[in-house]
Amino acid sequence: MKQANSSLETGKVQCPVCKSNEIGTYFQNCTDLLYQHPGKWRLCECKKCNIVFTDPVLSEEELLSYYPENYSAYNKKRSDNYPVLIKLLRKAVRFPYTIRFGDLLSLEPPFGKGRLLDIGCGSGLIMKQAIEQGWKCWGIDVSPFAVAKAKKNVPEATISQDTLEGFATETRFDLIYFSHVLEHLHNPKENISKCFNLLAPGGKLVVTVPNITSFEAKIFGKRWIGFDVPRHLIHFREDVIMQLLQESGFCKLKLRPAFFASSISESLILLLPEILRYKVLYSQAARYFYGLIIFPASVTYLMGNKSIIEITVQKPYVH
Repeated sequence: MKQANSSLETGKVQCPVCKSNEIGTYFQNCTDLLYQHPGKWRLCECKKCNIVFTDPVLSEEELLSYYPENYSAYNKKRSDNYPVLIKLLRKAVRFPYTIRFGDLLSLEPPFGKGRLLDIGCGSGLIMKQAIEQGWKCWGIDVSPFAVAKAKKNVPEATISQDTLEGFATETRFDLIYFSHVLEHLHNPKENISKCFNLLAPGGKLVVTVPNITSFEAKIFGKRWIGFDVPRHLIHFREDVIMQLLQESGFCKLKLRPAFFASSISESLILLLPEILRYKVLYSQAARYFYGLIIFPASVTYLMGNKSIIEITVQKPYVH
């Protein structure tokens, strides 16, 4: 695959949010640690609005080739059929988080007309749970693999292969899930505004993104799983994402960490030399290592681990 020239090298770099040309380097010589696609990227930092973004910018068509069929979001499964012991262990792992922050999924009972949109729906797990609670669900994803699996898993939902920017509908939603998606999109400000317009008055948006100011990001540096170059195009600080949401007209309701207990074990594996990293990452050994790390990792949520942040905002009733 041909690697595009860095726009820093060509002198044409521009912030995707504020369009400033005052750009510095956050990290350089970043590679695809998860799937070993060829190429090197640089993380650029806008000195004006503090957004961090991946350079060079790839087109949407180019980006699709960096999402293989075994991409994790396309292959998530429900735990209903897990053995009883595994279910108990999962509850134990999640307990430190739930006693401080509540349920893992911010899914409240249906309100308004009970319409929910899942952007980047993956295999459809959120929609499956939402329908069980009484929501009417729509989902979109750019991946044909994900859409096929979501349609199979959630036949009751209306699911289409589409981008957020290209998604056209007269429907106005009461709840939009935007989980682990915004960092994958080229224009965060425009996409947040699109969500605002898709919501009915009083509707809520739940956004989940990696937090580059977290202690995990600082410890692991560019080997942190949350950077995931080149699939993650934008890298958010907590204050930056909040400012973008408020500038689009949203009112803040809640901010909390999102549960992602495997991030520490996966980041530790990414520290391995290249010759070992890929072999271990997708092997049975990785599962054993995850099992060793998962309990101490889960305790970090009691200490306020914010490696991933979940923000719930609301569109005002009168705008």
